[in-house]
Amino acid sequence: MKIRTGKRLSRVKTVTSLILLLIGLAMIAVAFFAYELNLDNNPQMGSQRKVLALLGVGCIFLAAALLASKWIRRLGQTNLAQQISKDCQQLQEWVSQSPILLWIRRQGGRINNSKPGKWIGGHPGIWAIIGALLVIFISYWYITAGLWRWTSYSHYFDRQADAFMNGSLALLEKPSPELMALANPYDYHNREGLAYIWDASLYQGKFYLYWGPVPAIIAAIVKLFHAGVVEDQYLLMFFNAGMIMVLAALLHWLRKTLFPDTPAWTVLLLVLVAGLSTPVLWLVNRPSVYETAIAGGEFFLITGLYAALRSMTSRRPNWWLVVAGVAWGATVGCRVNNAIAVVWLTGLTGIFYLIRERKTRTWLIPMICLGVPLLGWTVGLGWFNLARFGSVLETGHRYQLTGPALPADYGLVISAQYILPNLYNYLFRPLVTSWQQFPFVFAPFIKEQMWPWFIKLPQYYYYSEPVAGLFQSIPFFLLIVLPFMRPIRAGWIWINERTELKSKPAHPLLAWCWWMVAGAVICNLASLFLFISSTIRYLADVVPLMTVLSGLSIWWGLDFLNKQPGYRRLLLTLVIILGLASISIGLMVSFQVGDHRFEMNNPHLYGAIARFLMGK
Repeated sequence: MKIRTGKRLSRVKTVTSLILLLIGLAMIAVAFFAYELNLDNNPQMGSQRKVLALLGVGCIFLAAALLASKWIRRLGQTNLAQQISKDCQQLQEWVSQSPILLWIRRQGGRINNSKPGKWIGGHPGIWAIIGALLVIFISYWYITAGLWRWTSYSHYFDRQADAFMNGSLALLEKPSPELMALANPYDYHNREGLAYIWDASLYQGKFYLYWGPVPAIIAAIVKLFHAGVVEDQYLLMFFNAGMIMVLAALLHWLRKTLFPDTPAWTVLLLVLVAGLSTPVLWLVNRPSVYETAIAGGEFFLITGLYAALRSMTSRRPNWWLVVAGVAWGATVGCRVNNAIAVVWLTGLTGIFYLIRERKTRTWLIPMICLGVPLLGWTVGLGWFNLARFGSVLETGHRYQLTGPALPADYGLVISAQYILPNLYNYLFRPLVTSWQQFPFVFAPFIKEQMWPWFIKLPQYYYYSEPVAGLFQSIPFFLLIVLPFMRPIRAGWIWINERTELKSKPAHPLLAWCWWMVAGAVICNLASLFLFISSTIRYLADVVPLMTVLSGLSIWWGLDFLNKQPGYRRLLLTLVIILGLASISIGLMVSFQVGDHRFEMNNPHLYGAIARFLMGK
């Protein structure tokens, strides 16, 4: 349909041009006078301020171009909107005829027409199975450093399991008399040269663990049938494999239920991105107690989400809700950070059944099935804390024997003053690249000069561990913006005074999925933004949920472009490129995680891989 350019479009162009002009001038002013405005400690214009100035110039040029387009149109030249449409069409044709895409389509056609391809077409769930198996296989290769056998690592939860089996909530190891003689053992300077359990909680002459008891309970169950040490890495591998299998099942079910017309192979890519991305594979390569608690929390969180969503379409939802309640309680029993997300997910599940059932009698039974396990976990975890530290809300975190990440004033551990640096670290902190050094891409240990000029660091903020922004290390997650195509299209139609075409109605469960998953992501991110320190492993708290959100966005986008095959192919190409980029970054960064565990355990293989990839 031909676009009519009326007065509305002309006014929008004028207002937009003025706004861009003001923004551009403001950027240039800040870039040149940041020191005088007390926005930068450096009187010299650094690279970031130069980029800001260039962006300001770009805004001014864009404003001028928008204003000029009005005069160009009046002179009878090509309409700007028509030119954009023509350029987009040419881009589609170029992408469609690119040799790589043509080769992929030819090979895909051959595979689809083969007997295995036809069988897979009739069993789309195989993509989820293949993805989960690949992630588990690669994770085991990484965690064993290519040796295919375990090498000894930490066993914190095994210590707690031994304590449970001996009827004790405190660890069986006793603090040394020298440690107990200190006036303030929580100041790490005072503990220099003394032996103690690092990051254990010291309270009333006993060692405790501030991590949740669920991994230790599982370790104790294992030890009942198989004597020996259950290392943290065994538990981590179990949780990670369980999480990726449940996530694969969830993604397959969501695509089949909500977007059956979208390609089934996208589930494979989503599973690989989730399991091989930098934060999740980081856990695998540094399988200590911290990473195990996070992996356990994600396994149970995703299991609960899957069960809750399945209950909403099941004829017998009660058993699904029992599973959801047990899993969501267990996720808090692994990692207390997930408690806010569990409250959100539980609340929305309750609202869903209240709206659907309407009658209190029929609504009450599902809520009992969901609420009783959660109540049981709440009482159990509250008793666990009360019996150890005298408070149902005290996990022992304030009593841990750690370094400078724990200030003397415990109230400073959670504060709004950490939001800006954490926001930058967790979402936008760039990776470091070096093509002369394997593995080429690194999550940096942050130094003071690596902070941008607009961030003033709080006094006690701790940032000594590696971290990289979510959208830098997993560019695939940028695709969560795809649903904004609808309001953008609606705004474009309104500006050009056209009538919007009707689209097919969405599945009624889709809105609930959006709200539940997006809300859980925000809850977990909020807990990270308020915390005193940042590290890349914490991002594993949101990667599985972000993968689900990305999947919903991609499938929605493909459905949205269903009648525009050129744009649809363009989107699929972008999905593949960003997915492969995210997987590659995760595989590379994980070679040099934390203490270089892969290199230390298998230097021969590490060196061979490095020489091969560097062409030596």
